[in-house]
Amino acid sequence: MTPIKISTFVAAALIASSHFSVHAQTVGAGAGAAKSAAQGAITQNMVFGAVAGLAVIAAIQSGNSGSVASSTNQASTAAATSATAAVTQAAATVAAAEAFSELLTDAGVDANVLNTLNTAIDNSQVANLAAQEAAEDLAVASRTIAAVISNGKVICAASVCTNSEILGLSQKAATTAITAAEAAAYVNTVMQQLTTLAQSSQNSAVTEKLSELAALTETARVASLASEAAAKLAIEAYKAVAVAMGTTGTTITATTGTTGTTGTTGTF
Repeated sequence: MTPIKISTFVAAALIASSHFSVHAQTVGAGAGAAKSAAQGAITQNMVFGAVAGLAVIAAIQSGNSGSVASSTNQASTAAATSATAAVTQAAATVAAAEAFSELLTDAGVDANVLNTLNTAIDNSQVANLAAQEAAEDLAVASRTIAAVISNGKVICAASVCTNSEILGLSQKAATTAITAAEAAAYVNTVMQQLTTLAQSSQNSAVTEKLSELAALTETARVASLASEAAAKLAIEAYKAVAVAMGTTGTTITATTGTTGTTGTTGTF
């Protein structure tokens, strides 16, 4: 198996795992299942995605392309792989947040108190779907045997994706990956605020769940950081695509963190 086929296989595997994570969060798994899914994504997908992305970027920078068809395709495959890893970790954050929300709901916490978190979860899911689609499109465009149809839509104008089209798809994958990472970071910020409220709660049903709430918040924190790291790798790979084409591309800001207004106040 050639290096480019190996990279494409890794990207495809990560995309499949991303589908599973997003599906799991959508159907609303129980607290224990969601927590396990989130932790599994952290220990497996992020490691594989980051290693694959770094390895390809390192190969480009060292000039050791081997039998890879082109440095452009090599870099764009790395971007797709890292963008997919960012989505997987953002989905893991959401899975933990959903379990967190479910625990507080079961403890009798008013729905209005959880509104900010549930809205953040919904926004994160939307960002994840957009980033997942962009990563899949880029993965398709980066294959040595070019396919111009992704998810039932045409992504390139001719029978083979041009370098400029691949650059545009790489930029979109990196940009949407950053958006997904930012949304995940905000989800975790709200979780941390709610955990603080729970710690001062006089509701025994809430205090009984403090250890579970704290564990889910930590799971989400680790996953959101992993999403940010993968998104930054996608940006670096996008830059490598631009370099391979002899250009600089468009600057993508890699600052991630909280966005929006929390509005999480009151007591449980």
